[in-house]
Amino acid sequence: MKTAFTGRKLDRLTKEILALAASMTAKSDYGIDFHMREVRRLGLSEKGVLEVVFLVKHFCVDNKISRALLLESDFDDLL
Repeated sequence: MKTAFTGRKLDRLTKEILALAASMTAKSDYGIDFHMREVRRLGLSEKGVLEVVFLVKHFCVDNKISRALLLESDFDDLL
């Protein structure tokens, strides 16, 4: 944990948001509780928290749908 949160290119709040998203995806009650408290402590507003929750759920559903439909990536079209 200490290594992940030491200074690099991303600020602490961004790293905590990513940790919260990963914890939500992994369905880790401990991680969700811990990182939710941290993003709030670091100043993320309730609207910001709701946006994080929305985005995680949105991308998880998109991934499930694309797997079910056997969709292929169109990443090359974006470049």
